[in-house]
Amino acid sequence: MRSVGIFVPILNEKDNIFELVNVLKDFKGRMMDVGIDIQLLFIDNHSGDGSWEELNKQILGMQNCVAIRLCRNLGYQSTLTLSFSLLESDAYAVFQSDLQDPIRALEEMCKLWLEGSSVVLGVATNRAETLMDKIGRKVFVFFFQTTSDLGRFRWFTDFYVLDKSVYGQFKWLRIENQFIRGRILESMPIDTYFTYNRVERKRGHSKFNFPRRYSLALDAILLHANRFVRRLTVYGIFASGLFLSTLVVFFSASNQEISLLVKALAIIGMAQLALLGLLFAFSLEYQKRIYHTIHSQRNITVDDISLWIEEISGSIESEVIRKLKL
Repeated sequence: MRSVGIFVPILNEKDNIFELVNVLKDFKGRMMDVGIDIQLLFIDNHSGDGSWEELNKQILGMQNCVAIRLCRNLGYQSTLTLSFSLLESDAYAVFQSDLQDPIRALEEMCKLWLEGSSVVLGVATNRAETLMDKIGRKVFVFFFQTTSDLGRFRWFTDFYVLDKSVYGQFKWLRIENQFIRGRILESMPIDTYFTYNRVERKRGHSKFNFPRRYSLALDAILLHANRFVRRLTVYGIFASGLFLSTLVVFFSASNQEISLLVKALAIIGMAQLALLGLLFAFSLEYQKRIYHTIHSQRNITVDDISLWIEEISGSIESEVIRKLKL
């Protein structure tokens, strides 16, 4: 029997825990019938609403299930990156605790993996979001697709099934400033997309606020959107050359031509300043990430992970989990 490890992130989702666990229990039973053993990995990002206590109450006695409480909120993307190192299953999947991604969709995606797909990406055909969120998402997706070197692809969220040959590449990565969706697109050609309808939240509210979206978008652009930086550099060199050429003409021009040249210099100068401002802003972001990289060049270890964990309950087939519980 083949196994799929399901990462379930939790942050202040107490009101959803009861339904979440029951949905996953039923899912485990249905998957067992088709030859897939489901291993559940819950990671609580230091919730403050009693989610951890409720989770332990609901999963009591469940087989192939482990719950981990972090000693502080590492952030979703960092926790997602960490989860790859904790699982040893034949495949990896994500299921969000807000229950907006239907469990039946994940069931079909697991079957597609069992049939031979190495990467199955969930693509939502509709999303429960505000107009501003929709506009912001579309702008980011367009910008990312047109400035990255990843080629043409369909946009997807963190709802996917990855074979071990794929997710194994993400084990032991440093957890800061990652954009896993970009790494998935870089890892290999995508062979399967699965479209589904996303549903509205029944309880609670999204924890993915503007600062977190901004930070994730910057990580995505700085890690993968190389064409944007190259274009800025080329435009900056072009503007500088045009500015210098106009300046040479200015000093050799007659009085009647000077007024037009002054306007041209002003326009080119402002464009150049705008480009320099963008380059400066991005260079600062790069420097910050370079600093983080220098101070965490090595991959993470079990000892590193143990420093982030406050408590563990339950167990799954994972050597790393066994070591962390010692």
